[in-house]
Amino acid sequence: MLTSKLRTNSLDQQMVKVHLASTSIDRLVRVSTGAIMKMSGVNDWYSNFLSRRVVSIRREVPPNAITEGYALVIRKLRITKLNHQATYRVSCYFFDAKCSQFFGCPYQSVDRQPAQNECSIDEDLFFHCPHLGDGVQLVIEVVETVGDPSRSITVAWGLVPISGIKLYPGSPKVLTFSAKSHHESTSTGSLECSLYSHSRLVDAVDYFPEFCIIGNRYDVPGLLLNEAGPQLADPQPMSHVNTSLDEISLSFGPHAAQIEKLILDDINTDRLYRENQAPSTSSAPANVLERRLRIGVHNGFAFLFEPLVVHLSSVDEQLRGTHSLRRKGRPLSRSSSDIRSEMNTLFVRARVSLPKMADDERLVVVFALDYLIGTRVDDKASVNSQSVIICWGAWQPFANRAQLHLNGRLQASVSLIGGPRPNPEESLCFRNLLHLYRRDDSIFTESAPKITIQFSFVLEDTHYGTISRATTQMGDTSRVTPAPRREMIETEVPETEQKSPPPRPVPDDYEGTSTETDELLPPIKRPTTVPSKLHQKIDSVIDQESPRTSLPISYSLPLKEARVTNVLRSVYAALSNVQFPGVFDRCGDPPVLVDVTAPTLPSRAVEINDGLNTNEVMVQFMAMKYLHKHEVTPTRKVFFTLQFYRFQQITTEQLLLCESNSSNGSPSILKRLNANDEEISEGGAGFMAKFLVDRQRRTVEDRDEFVSYLSSNSLCVEVWDAESLLYVGASYVPLQSLLRNGKEAVQCTIQCPVVFSALPGPPVVVAVLYLRMANIGHPSSNQIVFFPISILIYYVV
Repeated sequence: MLTSKLRTNSLDQQMVKVHLASTSIDRLVRVSTGAIMKMSGVNDWYSNFLSRRVVSIRREVPPNAITEGYALVIRKLRITKLNHQATYRVSCYFFDAKCSQFFGCPYQSVDRQPAQNECSIDEDLFFHCPHLGDGVQLVIEVVETVGDPSRSITVAWGLVPISGIKLYPGSPKVLTFSAKSHHESTSTGSLECSLYSHSRLVDAVDYFPEFCIIGNRYDVPGLLLNEAGPQLADPQPMSHVNTSLDEISLSFGPHAAQIEKLILDDINTDRLYRENQAPSTSSAPANVLERRLRIGVHNGFAFLFEPLVVHLSSVDEQLRGTHSLRRKGRPLSRSSSDIRSEMNTLFVRARVSLPKMADDERLVVVFALDYLIGTRVDDKASVNSQSVIICWGAWQPFANRAQLHLNGRLQASVSLIGGPRPNPEESLCFRNLLHLYRRDDSIFTESAPKITIQFSFVLEDTHYGTISRATTQMGDTSRVTPAPRREMIETEVPETEQKSPPPRPVPDDYEGTSTETDELLPPIKRPTTVPSKLHQKIDSVIDQESPRTSLPISYSLPLKEARVTNVLRSVYAALSNVQFPGVFDRCGDPPVLVDVTAPTLPSRAVEINDGLNTNEVMVQFMAMKYLHKHEVTPTRKVFFTLQFYRFQQITTEQLLLCESNSSNGSPSILKRLNANDEEISEGGAGFMAKFLVDRQRRTVEDRDEFVSYLSSNSLCVEVWDAESLLYVGASYVPLQSLLRNGKEAVQCTIQCPVVFSALPGPPVVVAVLYLRMANIGHPSSNQIVFFPISILIYYVV
């Protein structure tokens, strides 16, 4: 028994030594990387990470193995020699009998004071793992402490394959010598425990690794606390917060070339050593094929998702305008001297969204600089390529929660470190650069080498209770963020062009060059006589390339409260004081004003037999107003996208929101900007888009298609933030009011709610858009006169 206790004590002391080793490593990190730890405040996270690392199992786990959740409930401990002057705790481990290995992440309960002839442990343990057969067992060790905690000894242990287990004297370390020796021992007591299958734990498998035992002492960051019981009894993830990293840049300081040269020299030396060659052997040197940055969110137990890998671009690459598809014909190798012309800085082109981020200060963002290094033979494919982690760092985004919620973003700078210390990637890193600087033969004579990453942490929604503006990656994944069109069409129709006909539009499936399809369509000019052969040729091309079999796109209102209304009188009075481009019919008279809320039954016969069978539809953007009660941060500049009838989707230019000086909550007037972001006063305020539909050129069967489209469809106008390209919302405008019913022209002023519905949950009205829409009739052979104002015109004849 004394021998067993001594062996038990040695095992427990080994565990203490491991714990102390972790503490010493943590102290070493704090000393050598005090700048990063003080700046980013991740001391507690790194300490927790070191104490919760998982020892991998030696045997190979099948790739298709499905993890299952389990719960182990431990209650009362009863042993023959219960010492009432001591405290007791249990420690749990995984043991693989086939490999004679303890693995996983162990757990130690708190010390309990015994009462009478038993000790209440009262621990609820949770873990998940794949089923690997009877060889993998859960070991429970009972540890007794009298006085000094450093003199704790193991008094009993047991295996958990059944609900009722036996306890054996001594230490479980005997399993490494003989897997069946415990059957020859005499039971010294019992421990009440039950093993359950816990299916709900599958919802939390991304928050801690396999074979990691979590008990009542631990809280898993990223999961909600359960006041009624253990956190993992009913795991509920925290609400995800839409966050992203923008303006990511990596600075090497003045030692970029020396750092990479040192890395490549060590890689070449190591490769020649493994190939049993002399260092002086002439062979193809290793080059940096690609520089990458790995970004992940870690909670102290595991990455919440597979770390994202982004390509690091350089300044000279940006100046050359290279693209991933254009680099195909050039060598992939980029030597270390390439950095010398890059201002020693690498950067990430795009914004990086962070999924599964939650408002928990225990979560950190982990960065790792990854080099793809290889050799090239005769400028052909690379060989002997390998991925090397150069350095890594961690940053705590919600440590300064007040400033983050106030500004919506934080500027941060994190120093990356290397060396053989543990890291979340569980990979060996390159040397610690500080140690290289302290060497006598150091090549860094000016200052200590340092790799620093700078970035902006953007919080898309500063109010989690309401829906704010969000990126399309977090919302509607099918929506593509457009770019605002800066090209302006400023045309004043001369007298010499009164006889030229409007040109034909380019069909949707026309196979032309990209420069032709990307440009804005020219303005409609006054018709002139065109040779009939050319006119017939254009008609034949359109009939062949565009069979017009596609149906118009239709939209439906997402919610009842988002229905459009007429502009209020107070708002109408405010808009009347602003000079907008006028809308007139072919006789120079203002169109008839119609009520958008009045139910009308269109007369199909009147519309089809209308002599003015050419419809000039106008959409004029007048003003916009953000609703502050929905806590949406207003923007300065916006642009719009819309798709009308059979036309391609158009994107407007950037429009400035000019706030009203009055205090009665008047809407912001939309005004155009020139290339220098200065207001354009010529032509009036607002922005107008025109569409020309000539029903005369339709066949008899589809001549009433346009009438059916207006009577039963809505126009979807999407609103975008022009500065951040964030999606604001969409307005759905019924087009029934544009039916003229035999009139020369009709118009309506509409108040359109802007609805944000890109995220799961109920749609939210975030703003109000004020539009003027009109439909002016023209005969097919008549001239269409346009006023000299700056407008965007799309047409079809």
